[in-house]
Amino acid sequence: MEEMKDVAVLDNEIEAGLLESILDARGIPHMVASYYDAAYDGVFQVQKGWGCVRAGEADAAQVLVILEEIRERARNAPTDTPLEEDAEVDEAADERPLDYDADKVDEMTLALLYLTTFDEGHGARAWKGMDWGALSRLHDKGYIDNPRSKAKSVTLSPEGARLSEELFDKHFGLRG
Repeated sequence: MEEMKDVAVLDNEIEAGLLESILDARGIPHMVASYYDAAYDGVFQVQKGWGCVRAGEADAAQVLVILEEIRERARNAPTDTPLEEDAEVDEAADERPLDYDADKVDEMTLALLYLTTFDEGHGARAWKGMDWGALSRLHDKGYIDNPRSKAKSVTLSPEGARLSEELFDKHFGLRG
């Protein structure tokens, strides 16, 4: 096996988890190590960063590209995630005078959630930058967990993950 070297410093545990899940899925040999040391109560993480990713020389460039993609998505992620106290404002926005088929909107929303689906080992999750009314209805239907939280992503139920992929393929897939 090729000797592993430090490739990059990781900013936080979420970044580390995302990177690790992508590298695992792509079969890229790697090791993620935290700088946390109980004896010093995490002082090294404050100085050095959360931890690092190690990989072989042949895979180092690919690991850096994947890490930059994760960071770019994080930089471009919506920051206006409403919290419980913002519910009144969101519900007022949901009462727009538009006539539309909510079931069709929900179907397309679930299909589009597939674009940002990832798995950190605890089930499928997706970034929740969608219409709050549609996300609430998907929660009511049992396809996702409660979207009104501080988390920037939601957990899809097994049925929601299956249906999300199926609907994405139905509406957006290329058929040969």
